[in-house]
Amino acid sequence: MALSTRKVAKGTAALPRNPGKSGGGLRSDLKRFTRERLITAALDSFAADGFRATSIERIVELAGTTAPTFYRHFSSKNDLLDPLQDRLRGEVRDAVGGLEQIETVDFPSVRAWLDDYARMWLRMHKLCVAYWEAMELEGEVAADVIPSSLRTASGMTQFLARFDECDRDSIKRRIALLIPMLDRAMRALHGMRDDCLKREMIDEFTNMIVLMLRHPGPVD
Repeated sequence: MALSTRKVAKGTAALPRNPGKSGGGLRSDLKRFTRERLITAALDSFAADGFRATSIERIVELAGTTAPTFYRHFSSKNDLLDPLQDRLRGEVRDAVGGLEQIETVDFPSVRAWLDDYARMWLRMHKLCVAYWEAMELEGEVAADVIPSSLRTASGMTQFLARFDECDRDSIKRRIALLIPMLDRAMRALHGMRDDCLKREMIDEFTNMIVLMLRHPGPVD
């Protein structure tokens, strides 16, 4: 999953407490409120039905508004890919950023971090599915997966500072590759029915991450 963060809480957005004092007055506040309500409705529908199956009709039904109102804010459903990416990008950035809190890159620390990541993934996985579906349909989404992951990795300055300067680009690239790998691995592991094998596979994935982050540079 690939992903400034605009977080959209589930449910209806609240009107500003002091309409008229920000954003150009009450009309501007109402316009912003309606836009956020449409975004919230779209994300709820993406999570419930997927990106492909979500229709404009369903979005406006959930938002309690009309199609003409929708088109005053967005030209198409594809315009809502940005909020979808923003939401996931922020969640992934925070979860991957947990690596910065690890004092030593070893099995226990990375395993605990991976468990934290899995909890985020379980909370967000329906939107992750919608994101991958959108990626199959829209080339621009697919084209931004690795660049977005690289931006996330580049922001991990505390973690990157542990490595020699000559190795930091390699570590950034590895983290950028790890981000989409994490989502796909979580999806595969989540579906496993053999709990013993599942634990073993998670342990092996942890070992892979430790090796990836401990030894930058080319393999001899």
